Amino acid sequence: ERDGHRCRNCGRTELLQVHHRHYLRVRFTGHKVAPWCYPGKSLITLCESCHKVGHALYVIPTYTI
Repeated sequence: ERDGHRCRNCGRTELLQVHHRHYLRVRFTGHKVAPWCYPGKSLITLCESCHKVGHALYVIPTYTI
């Protein structure tokens, strides 16, 4: 809803996916935080195509919490 049901990169309205701007890892266990436990500001709506291109071009940072 927040992104108007559109890809924030190209504006498409089909094949939408949630992209994590970063990943979180728990310091003591080393486990990644579950995908649904991220705050909204850590997520962005992308279409499948933009999501693939983004992962091919950029390394998504991982932070230890």
